[in-house]
Amino acid sequence: MLVDYIRRIVPLSSARLLDMPDDRTFPSYTTAAVKLDGGLIRPLSPNASVSRDSITHVIEGIGLPPRALPSTRGTGLRLWSSLARKCCALALFLTGSIASAQIYKFRVYGTEDGLRNLAVLCMIQDHDGYVWAGTLNGLYRYDGDRFERMGAEHGFLESQIVSLAVTPDGSVWAGTSSGLAVFREHAFEAVHFAEPATLESQSSLAVDPATDALWVATKEGLASIQLSSYRRGPPKAVFASFAPHAIISAVSFGADGSIWFGSGGRLFQYEPQSGVLTRFDSSDGVPNDVWEAILSDGEGQLWARSSTRLISLRKGEKRFHADRLPPGEFGALALQQNGNVTIPTVQGLAIRDRNDWKILGIQSGLPMDSKR
Repeated sequence: MLVDYIRRIVPLSSARLLDMPDDRTFPSYTTAAVKLDGGLIRPLSPNASVSRDSITHVIEGIGLPPRALPSTRGTGLRLWSSLARKCCALALFLTGSIASAQIYKFRVYGTEDGLRNLAVLCMIQDHDGYVWAGTLNGLYRYDGDRFERMGAEHGFLESQIVSLAVTPDGSVWAGTSSGLAVFREHAFEAVHFAEPATLESQSSLAVDPATDALWVATKEGLASIQLSSYRRGPPKAVFASFAPHAIISAVSFGADGSIWFGSGGRLFQYEPQSGVLTRFDSSDGVPNDVWEAILSDGEGQLWARSSTRLISLRKGEKRFHADRLPPGEFGALALQQNGNVTIPTVQGLAIRDRNDWKILGIQSGLPMDSKR
């Protein structure tokens, strides 16, 4: 469910569980999509509503507890972040018995909502529910009503934001073409690298699920930041000795906790427990390409994406397999709440459904087809 000319996609992360306010309105991070009105869930775009009896999966899909709401099997509602060259959208779509025709509803956000730059490169949702959007010219924070540009008054002077991440302590990290900054105590603070560091892909930041450390893919190598150390002073990034001193195109974590990264047209896997670094190249099913996104799905299958190729490594296997999908303007991967992979392409959004792909285009409710 992405708008045309898709550049990047980042799924909204599960927000911290919050109590529903007395005015029967969802917290700020959901009011952009839905409001509870007289027992009905209503998209802010004035289209169909669904009954209160059908919103258990709605709640779960956007990170809220179901509370005492009754369950309705086969229904669902999800909130997506949609990124486009000429517009930014938060997509609300209904599935199952609510919308058996598989037509999805969208609301597009633009300059009238405070988003003054529409070339959105990355998005993330923090623990307080704010949605952050990094663009070619500015970083914006959405509070459920309007976008606010984060500038000098917040200690942030950078313009081109290429990657965003949230660590378990609630800090928001913004990667730029000239370094990395962290937002804490209502202001940004620059991260210190031993040498100037440049981030250039949406998948430049990844959180270690075992240690909560933040790993950073830069043009100068692979670095990490230990959260326990930066609480005692200015944040410092340390380059990893096991990774090459070269351009790292993406970093992520496998289901087994191993670190995966792309460099020099190849993929690498580092196992922290054993200290073993394994290289995957054409002999292992990895063509020489710029692997801009790496992701592990809900079944433990590892995916890697360039602008033209998609490969995957099934759990327990040693060789990657190629999937045939239309190219994308950039290599990008995202994960649904159910653990399935979604991929933006020039023909629409590809959704992994069991062992097959379904591409959603204008016939499924997208504002426009992707054309190139």
